[in-house]
Amino acid sequence: MGERYVPNPKHKLPWQPGARGTLCPKQADGEKLFRTATQDPDHPGKRYNTDGDQAYCAQSGNVFDEDGNELWHGYPVNWRNVPAVVQRAWIADGRIPRLRLRG
Repeated sequence: MGERYVPNPKHKLPWQPGARGTLCPKQADGEKLFRTATQDPDHPGKRYNTDGDQAYCAQSGNVFDEDGNELWHGYPVNWRNVPAVVQRAWIADGRIPRLRLRG
C-alpha cells in the first residue's frame, strides 16, 4: 500500500462538460510535482509544490485503488493559497525567490 498520483481530466484541455477546475499547463509534470511536494503541516491531505513559475496543490481524494494505494490528484493554485510555512520553506531552500510570492 502506498500513494498514487492520478491526473483528473477536469484540469486538462479540452475541459469536460460541467467540470470545474483550474487548467494545468501542458508542460506540468503532475507525477514529478506530486513526488517532490511539501506536505501541509495543518492538512495532511494536501501537499504543495512549484515548478518555479506556478504553484500546485496535490490533494488526497480519500479514495483507494484495488491494491490499497491512496489516490491523489493535483491542480494549479494561486501563490496566496500556499500555506505561509510552505512558502517560507521554499524560500529558505532557494526553490523560489521571495519576489515570486508577490505575483
